[in-house]
Amino acid sequence: MFQWPFLVYYALDNKNTILWLRLMVEAMTLFIRGICCGYCIDGVPNMKEAYDKYKDRMEIVGIACHDKVDKVKATIDEHGMNWTSLMSDGAVHASYAVGSYPTKIIIDPTGVIAYCAAGERPEFYAELDKLMAQ
Repeated sequence: MFQWPFLVYYALDNKNTILWLRLMVEAMTLFIRGICCGYCIDGVPNMKEAYDKYKDRMEIVGIACHDKVDKVKATIDEHGMNWTSLMSDGAVHASYAVGSYPTKIIIDPTGVIAYCAAGERPEFYAELDKLMAQ
């Protein structure tokens, strides 16, 4: 069992830091990505569909790594990513053993990582549906 770490992330205004605390929701999905990652962008419609389906019970937190704030904001606007988005200086890579983009991590309400997937895979959404059906 792996508890997700408390990390410091940077808000998109680049002035505030956020110590991300656990949310009181049934699940949280971390969507760790880079804006130049084609697979990340290809997966946005699927993430939007999952968010629309479960947004009353699940939160998605997009974490942009090693990107410039203006480019991240433009990508969010262009693709309609209406979930919480944060910046990371790369600490997220070590904390979650991120080896590729996108990495998607489902965290249950107790803070335990329930599922982790690298890449854009249908299995991720099947696992999310299974968790949300419980």
